[in-house]
Amino acid sequence: DVGGALVVGPESAGADPGPACYGTGTQPTVTDANLVLGRLHAEQRLGETVALDLERARLALAGLGPGANAEAVIDVVNANMVRSLSRVSLERGFDTREFTLVAFGGAGPLHACALAEQLGFRRVLVPRFPGVLSALGMLTAPEAAEQTQSLVLTLSANASSTLRDSATILERAARDELEAAGVAARHILWSGDARYLGQAHELRVAVDSPGLDAFSTAFHASHEKRFGYSTPDGPVELVTLRARAEADRPDVVLPEVQAGPSRMFAPTGEMLVVDRGNLAAGDRVAGEATIFQPDATTYLPPGWVATVDGFGNLLAEPV
Repeated sequence: DVGGALVVGPESAGADPGPACYGTGTQPTVTDANLVLGRLHAEQRLGETVALDLERARLALAGLGPGANAEAVIDVVNANMVRSLSRVSLERGFDTREFTLVAFGGAGPLHACALAEQLGFRRVLVPRFPGVLSALGMLTAPEAAEQTQSLVLTLSANASSTLRDSATILERAARDELEAAGVAARHILWSGDARYLGQAHELRVAVDSPGLDAFSTAFHASHEKRFGYSTPDGPVELVTLRARAEADRPDVVLPEVQAGPSRMFAPTGEMLVVDRGNLAAGDRVAGEATIFQPDATTYLPPGWVATVDGFGNLLAEPV
């Protein structure tokens, strides 16, 4: 930036012109930094045709100036991602030690272990095909229709009929919308945006049924978890009511992978390069290693070990 600090993003090189190492771009990118550090397999071709140009990546990064090397680029982009992940985990009251960080997308698994270390996650899960996980999610998600209504309703005894009438209208509208598409509504999910009277921000809370007590109880608990305190006697205001009609979830069976003799792959002084397609259930890979596949690359730092489970997922943990 104008002060001389290294900045990564928010602009993206995209696919055109793309990173310098693709052979068409000229600006240094995170992809170039990962390639220079050996975390991307330089001999792997993109789509079996495009070769990665290591020298172009080095030249692009050299143009950043003194002190701005590949390691610095990765440090900056990881710091950006840590801030974003913190906002949806730690700042919402979740104890990251109790969760597994799921890495997806083509480049997510390149950074996941470093992010997990900084945020306190104890395990990273890399799906079998991380580059197309969002597509799998679309195929396994139930068809749904959602209806919302602004209320600004204080949850007191005299608001019961208003809430009940609004819920009835919303449920009918959500069911009608879904059934108009030829899909039967099997489930109704309820949520709302609520706040203490006088607050300028809301919290979204889910309830089993749209009642006064249900929303009040859920909001107090959510506020306690998010901000560390609640005011059980304080009046709660429901700002938005939400009804979601869902069909049955598609029955998708994920194929298991063949089990092998539980081999251990470990580096012998330099970066270990592993073709994920050659791994069987029970195999283990120790860092420092890069595990490549057509849709993504996974980087294991030193001190991490990944185990292949029965469905071909990688479960990475520090040792």
